[in-house]
Amino acid sequence: MLRGLCEQALGFENHFLAKYKEYVLTQLPQEKPFAQLYYVKQLGQLIYPDQAIAAALKMLQNSSNAEIRFAVAETLQYYNLAIN
Repeated sequence: MLRGLCEQALGFENHFLAKYKEYVLTQLPQEKPFAQLYYVKQLGQLIYPDQAIAAALKMLQNSSNAEIRFAVAETLQYYNLAIN
């Protein structure tokens, strides 16, 4: 019974993370700077081995907001460490 519960929990987590990734990809370019900063920081904690996420982050590298640029650089470093 415990094994089945653990498998269900893992399935739910994977489903949630996939949906969250889709959500972030649609919201990140459209959001206000404070929300973009939040999403960038979240992506620094949830490393998605996915080129679409890296591309979305790279689009924000030239943001007029210095805090976003710094967070993007930091988050991309996490991605480089995780992928390489």
